[in-house]
Order: sequence, then C-alpha cells, then structure tokens
Amino acid sequence: MWHPDLADNIRSLREQLRLTQEQVADAAGISTKNCQRVERGEVSPRVVTLLRIAVALGTTGEALLHGVTLDAVEGGKPAANPNS
Repeated sequence: MWHPDLADNIRSLREQLRLTQEQVADAAGISTKNCQRVERGEVSPRVVTLLRIAVALGTTGEALLHGVTLDAVEGGKPAANPNS
C-alpha cells in the first residue's frame, strides 16, 4: 500500500457513514471485491479509483489520504453515484 493509513481511513469513514462495502463499490463504479481489497490494504488503488471512492464517501482523495471524520464530510451523507 502506497499510503499506510489509506485503507483504514476508507474503512473508518465508510463505517461512520454506516455504508456497506457493496454500497460504496456501487456508488464508485467498482467491484465489491476491489473495494474489499482496497480496504484490507491488499492493493493500492489507481488514482481514478481513489477519487471515485472519495466521491462515493462524500469527501476528497486528499482527505482519505490524511484521514477524515464524519464531521468533515458535508452533510454526513455519501455523494450520488458519479457514473449516473
């Protein structure tokens, strides 16, 4: 993993938002398996994948890299599916 906290930051925010991995994957336009592998730190997501996950969680890629709390996410709700 190219950023050691990224996987934990993604998982933590997803859990704070009470979203499943499947919901995030669907909103990000990626497979659930890929989402799971990113959260476990098994793969380093491509930049486009990181940005899609960030949008699905209602935040930015930079915020995921540096850690973000639910309070920092606008409205505490995930964004709409960017692929819609």
